[in-house]
Amino acid sequence: RSSCHKQPPPPPLHCSKGQHSPHLPIISTMKFSNISIIVACSLPFSSSASSLRQQRSLDVSEAGCPGGSEDFTFTTNECSAPAFETELAGKIDASTCSLAASTILSQMFGATSAADLTTKVIAACKAGYDNAPHFTFQNITQKGEQFNNEYFAGGTYWNYEVQTNDGDNVLKYDAQRVNLVRKHEAEETIIPLPTELQSFDPDGNCELNAAFCCWVKDRQAGDNNGNCATPYDSNCINKDPADNANLCYVDHTKGAVSSHVAGGFTIFADLQNNKANIEGSIHCHGFAWADESDATLNENNIIDESNIYKGNNLYFVSMFDHLYTRGYVKNVPGSPMCSCAENMAVVTRADCTEIDSTEKFTVNYDFASSEASISVETVDLDFNACTGANTNNDLESYYERLVNEGKASSAKFEELKKILVGDEAGRCLEAVEGFLSEKGIVENTTS
Repeated sequence: RSSCHKQPPPPPLHCSKGQHSPHLPIISTMKFSNISIIVACSLPFSSSASSLRQQRSLDVSEAGCPGGSEDFTFTTNECSAPAFETELAGKIDASTCSLAASTILSQMFGATSAADLTTKVIAACKAGYDNAPHFTFQNITQKGEQFNNEYFAGGTYWNYEVQTNDGDNVLKYDAQRVNLVRKHEAEETIIPLPTELQSFDPDGNCELNAAFCCWVKDRQAGDNNGNCATPYDSNCINKDPADNANLCYVDHTKGAVSSHVAGGFTIFADLQNNKANIEGSIHCHGFAWADESDATLNENNIIDESNIYKGNNLYFVSMFDHLYTRGYVKNVPGSPMCSCAENMAVVTRADCTEIDSTEKFTVNYDFASSEASISVETVDLDFNACTGANTNNDLESYYERLVNEGKASSAKFEELKKILVGDEAGRCLEAVEGFLSEKGIVENTTS
């Protein structure tokens, strides 16, 4: 008795000497001296992995449904099972297909239930985003990781230099790469958050799901922002950005890796005279994103754009809108210029930008393999002032909206409010007193 094996999968298939299988033709004839042995194998149709794929497609094909006999593709502007089902329903010919769109979709993704379909579509959407074109901050500046680290800390000639009357150190020229990527890569490509950089916490990945910048200097005239003016040599030295926040204190240990200040703290308040806002003008602006856990999915199980494009938002806020457009530069001493919120100076508030995306999702069903995949095309990104829960263009209020929509946790929101303490009267002084109390420094009430 001879045997032959189809690998993978097991078990082996046994064929009798001199017998032909009723299912398959003769595989081969082997001759040893004067003995001829005919070997044939009979494989039950349902036990082959490839046959299983064919059988699954055959169910659809017999009903004359999309994907039943050939490759099938359709596009939507939303990556979710409900959106796919709606689009697919419009492509079913009721005269040849009696199956519901949900059934066909489940077969395409190999799902066994509605919940399983949601899970598999989400996984395919995430894979689609992973495989979509990406553009890094290294590509934006083309100046290397050290330059990028120092820029976000508040250094490099982008932050230090000021234009002269002779036309040297022109920001629009020095930072022209920032403008070059604005209309193409920044609006049509995913830019990942640069977690390899010190300001963006390679280990924690911004645990509060928020980041912001605070600038203390204006280096560019003629843009209707800040008080830098011409002639540069006399009217643009140590000039201020537009003031939109009060600086309360800096815990130097928070951003030590990027700010290069190992410890200590700086207080920007006069507790004896009950005065805040003594630091001069600063301008703070940031963004936040949906949690990377299941809260990344909104009520329709759509992966949230605020999470996908958070790196794009960082580029827009830090480099295009404030450096290139307004000329805002330099960091609060002892704090990074831009960083994850938990590493920043404690301030009253920050402005906020959110992203509105236009995307195209293509579902590709391969008949031969019975597998479905998703490709993602970023058609356009718009950068807009945040719509908050109570106030627009306010980072804390926007974060509250994320919490209300189930996209961020209330626990993280409470931590964020220890950094963005609110602009109501007395909040900065309260934050300073609370911080000093934690350090064991309290007011002496004895005479």
